[in-house]
Amino acid sequence: MRPGGAPAGIRALAFGVLIDAFMVRMTLVPAAMALLGRRAWSLPHWLDRALPDVDIEGAGLPDPGTPERNERRHEVAAH
Repeated sequence: MRPGGAPAGIRALAFGVLIDAFMVRMTLVPAAMALLGRRAWSLPHWLDRALPDVDIEGAGLPDPGTPERNERRHEVAAH
């Protein structure tokens, strides 16, 4: 180690992070996505069937003003 300098392992790690950040994430990934087009955003059917349908934003819930949701709310309150 040089006086006042970083050890070789730290410099190598910093170099690896820079290569990953600039070369891979800013050039290779966008280029691969451009080549793949819409296929870059699609999911294979076998994987789509295997993964659960997670609804984080609640889009699958009925509208709050619909009778179906009001009935379900009363059923839950009754138990």
